[in-house]
Amino acid sequence: MPVNMTPTREASMHLYFYDKTILLVHRLYYIKQVLALV
Repeated sequence: MPVNMTPTREASMHLYFYDKTILLVHRLYYIKQVLALV
C-alpha cells in the first residue's frame, strides 16, 4: 500500500506547485498588461 501511495502523493505535490506557478505567471502577465496600458 505505501509503495502505491507515494507516487500519488508526489504527483499531487507536483500538481500543487504547478498550479501555484501557473497562477503566479498569470498574475505577473496581467500586471504587465495593466502597466502597459497605463
